[in-house]
Amino acid sequence: MKLPTMNPEVVSKEIQKFILNKVRHHKKTGVVLGLSGGVDSSVVAVLCLRAFAGTPFVVKTYYLPHYVGGDDRIFIDQLIKKFPAISYQVISIVSQCTSHIDMVEAFSSKLSNYEKGNCYSRIRATFLSDFAEKGNKVLSGTGNRDEDYGIGYYTMFGDGAVHMNPIGCLSKRLVYQMAEYLDIPISIIGREPTAGLEPNQTDLGDLGYHYSTVEIVMESLAQGGANIV
Repeated sequence: MKLPTMNPEVVSKEIQKFILNKVRHHKKTGVVLGLSGGVDSSVVAVLCLRAFAGTPFVVKTYYLPHYVGGDDRIFIDQLIKKFPAISYQVISIVSQCTSHIDMVEAFSSKLSNYEKGNCYSRIRATFLSDFAEKGNKVLSGTGNRDEDYGIGYYTMFGDGAVHMNPIGCLSKRLVYQMAEYLDIPISIIGREPTAGLEPNQTDLGDLGYHYSTVEIVMESLAQGGANIV
């Protein structure tokens, strides 16, 4: 069983072409996406920025914190400092999320942290969808191949509710390679993957295994069920 390899320069150009064609085809003014301070959303934001070079299209990004605290903003600020041409706005949705959870629990029962996390993701998606519609832009996803198409690690009608998914063809391993090629800040590349839905949450803690395991299993199955080493 062999893991795929890529030429980051060639692949980045193909993804940038895909982004540009999508915007032009739908007669939009650019792209909207949510920033999390993680490697996936950072890579998508920079690929969009590169795709729109020399065009009137823009990439508009939002950070929508739903709880007080956390260090997402630190990593996002590092990205924006390095790529200042990315349009970026912070909008707190703490009060909206609190009100929503209170109302659901008032008419149902107490929600688990898992259920609350999915609520937060859907609320965030509603805001991003409205921002994209009002700005006549394409709403971009930031999920990679392992999480979105391997194990379905996303929220239905939440972060999965997008018009396109530019890095959906890349495993997490290849996303890291792309991040290095794009010169994403090393602090972001080295950050522990997290959905950011609750304090101290990590993807490894939720799943119990690394994305490298997901890729090995997926490729083994794709290559005829070869022995997993």
